[in-house]
Amino acid sequence: MMLRNYDSSHGASSVESQAEEVPGSLPRRSPPKATGETKHKLKILQWNCESIRNKKLQLINKLKNADIDIACLQESHLQPHQKHGNRFIIRGFQTFKQDRKNGPKGGVITLVKNDIPASEVRVETGDRAEMVGVKIHLHNKEMLIYNCYCPPTKEHILHAMSISEHCMVVGDFNSHSPSWGYTVQDARGEEVEDWQTNSNLLLLNDAEDPPTYYSRSWLITSTPDLAFATEEIALKTSRKVEDQLGGSDHRPITLTIDKLIQRRETPSFTRWNYKKANWDLFQLATNEMSQVINARSHKVDRAARYITEAILTAAKKTIPRGARKNYRPFWTDELEKLEDEVNKVRKDAEENPNINNNIKLKETTARLRRETISTQRKGWQEKTASLNLEKDGSKLWNLVATLNGEKSKSGPIVLEKEGTTVTGKAKKRQMYLSNNMQE
Repeated sequence: MMLRNYDSSHGASSVESQAEEVPGSLPRRSPPKATGETKHKLKILQWNCESIRNKKLQLINKLKNADIDIACLQESHLQPHQKHGNRFIIRGFQTFKQDRKNGPKGGVITLVKNDIPASEVRVETGDRAEMVGVKIHLHNKEMLIYNCYCPPTKEHILHAMSISEHCMVVGDFNSHSPSWGYTVQDARGEEVEDWQTNSNLLLLNDAEDPPTYYSRSWLITSTPDLAFATEEIALKTSRKVEDQLGGSDHRPITLTIDKLIQRRETPSFTRWNYKKANWDLFQLATNEMSQVINARSHKVDRAARYITEAILTAAKKTIPRGARKNYRPFWTDELEKLEDEVNKVRKDAEENPNINNNIKLKETTARLRRETISTQRKGWQEKTASLNLEKDGSKLWNLVATLNGEKSKSGPIVLEKEGTTVTGKAKKRQMYLSNNMQE
């Protein structure tokens, strides 16, 4: 009776009626198809994070919530000589980075979604500053994005860039000019303006935009974070200064390029939640549905298909499944509240700069950082505590491989030959065969 009256929240009819329709009535299992919707916008996040190690969780949350395609980070503070200093992985993104070779701080990272073909463009910077160039390939259109950090104590490396027809340059330039909100112009600001003019670039900043930097030492705001682009890109780009992120003194900036590309949305794959499965009901349902299948009257492959479909039908009614597109690991309501509180206090400190507001900002930022570390540590402890070394050996090795970056999905391979860029599998195979035949 329990089976025949089973009409759960899944909205299914009784299992008995399902069982009578099993042979030949169910659609075959197939991978999800793309929705056909086309994405015309490219969203780029620009952010001086002031050390990414303790802000990675907030960054992941921002990338997912805002559907960011490319993230350009400055002052990553990763050094090659540190333990694991060269490693930085965010699931779903390719990583292009340059660490500071000599001395502390500095460094830049550019993250590109895995479904966007991308290749690194080498830039010779020496010891002057950090810069990463990335070329992305979308529908027969290539776009070059430079991500740079120019410390105030080092000379600019502007002329190290090779500006292409479709190009964007973002970064922390540490230069002053009324063009981007300062009251005076310094020598570095004049140098940047001359380079901009000679490179035929347009400034994406507006002097009336909110400031991106708040100095807790001097209690003043400014805008060292700039973005430039060639004309076609600039005319399609909107710039927005966002709320503070992760307690950095620099606000993140979202650059949205409209009607530049045509790219299909990546389909979501549903996953089974076995922890919440009703296994007793699953057993009863499979038994009842398999009884109506006369295996002797069918060929082996057809009988196997009917049995498989019966099992899948029972699973769909008794095992929850779905896909969390904006899944945020370890993000909690408490972190959300603290993030909102820091946003409010930061706004008060910028609009009413005084010692009390500055102290309050430091206290709330420190509280957010402590809670973030505590949440990550708790999540890690729960993850490792749930491992049974006798039964979950494969899970342990998968976890180790993920931590080492061996399980991360890489982006599409980009090949270049005689000025031609190839990203499709068929074209890459054709190029490979052509090269081998010539040899």
